[in-house]
Amino acid sequence: MKVRYADSTESLTVRTIYSWDHNSLPEMAMSTSSGPKDYLKNQAYVALNAAPGIDRVIMVRASDTPFFLIHHKTGTWHDVTGREVVIDNALPNERT
Repeated sequence: MKVRYADSTESLTVRTIYSWDHNSLPEMAMSTSSGPKDYLKNQAYVALNAAPGIDRVIMVRASDTPFFLIHHKTGTWHDVTGREVVIDNALPNERT
């Protein structure tokens, strides 16, 4: 799929790595030996609970470091800074 900022025409092709919603996310991992997977789950947990109305977080990756996109119940997507993102051309197996 392609993502772009709402105020831009330039886009980035990304693939969905994982998706979390309030029904699928376990409690935060509170172990000092938490590995990378627990660390990422904790970040998704924090993003899902950062503000009222957030119902989904997806981790995507272009070619380097993965990043999160946050979906609000109003139908809008944002990056972790709150800037609005538009998702174009989602592949059939990528639920947006």
